[in-house]
Amino acid sequence: INLDGKLDEPAWAGASPVTSFTQIDPAEGEPATEKTEVRVLVGPDALYMGARLYESDPRSIRRRISRRDESVDGDVFALTLDSRHDHLTGYYFRVTAGGAMRDAVAGGPNGLDLSWDAVWDAAVFTDSLGWSTEMRIPFSQLPYIPADRGCGTQFERSRRTQAGQDRFGV
Repeated sequence: INLDGKLDEPAWAGASPVTSFTQIDPAEGEPATEKTEVRVLVGPDALYMGARLYESDPRSIRRRISRRDESVDGDVFALTLDSRHDHLTGYYFRVTAGGAMRDAVAGGPNGLDLSWDAVWDAAVFTDSLGWSTEMRIPFSQLPYIPADRGCGTQFERSRRTQAGQDRFGV
């Protein structure tokens, strides 16, 4: 995968997309307000995530940038990996439409522990359909994934609108 934010390699076309996103806010459980497709590829040394985030009005995409791990008021795609599959701790990775990255350990009493910094990479691309991102997360950055239990995964998209914020996930 050439990490450029474009999902144009043949491997992405061969991966089945996750598309069953529903709203978290403002109307929990309702269909997502915009189409989202996420694909996952497993390489010999890394996990690849590709997301196509469709936008009916691409001019409305908020491409905010920030320093690493800072909060941002813009359009974002995030995933949390429960690599131990213990339903207690996850590893959170987020990229904004502007390319700002955030990672954290998720869980525990404080929500996100931003002191954890993984070595990973992401790229974004904007076009007439919306925006897309490619993420590469080396396996060396994640705790052991037990083969007999798999890995829990949560995807989330957040987009800013004039009316507020839409969040949806799967």
